Amino acid sequence: MENEEEKGFEVVDNRGKRKEPAPPSGEAATEQPAGQQAEAGGDAQAGAAGEEEEAVGDVYSLIQWVILMLSESAWQWMGLHMNPATKKVEQDLAQAKVAIDSVVFLSDQIAPHVSEEQRRANRTLVSDLRVNFVQKGQA
Repeated sequence: MENEEEKGFEVVDNRGKRKEPAPPSGEAATEQPAGQQAEAGGDAQAGAAGEEEEAVGDVYSLIQWVILMLSESAWQWMGLHMNPATKKVEQDLAQAKVAIDSVVFLSDQIAPHVSEEQRRANRTLVSDLRVNFVQKGQA
């Protein structure tokens, strides 16, 4: 009985791993201590990381996310969407213009690096933002 160790919970930091299937229960967790697992996993992932970067965590995906955030801010500053933080509809066309201009710039920057479908979606988004901005400016 003394030789048997009671198995408890083991905390494994998976934040650095990308889309890697979890090891079957008890196999990889018992082979190496947690600190060594992170080091070994980093070497094994180095080759695959370049391939996955393009699909998962590349800068173009990040910029696309920023475009969506800025476009939502533009809608809010035009007074067309409610601000979820204040629960109010506010209008500030100067801030909306800056957000729209930023969306245009970032869309142009990533256009050569995204699919035709994404370029079309970004162009449509920019057109919608501009048309609504003009309508709000005339009102």
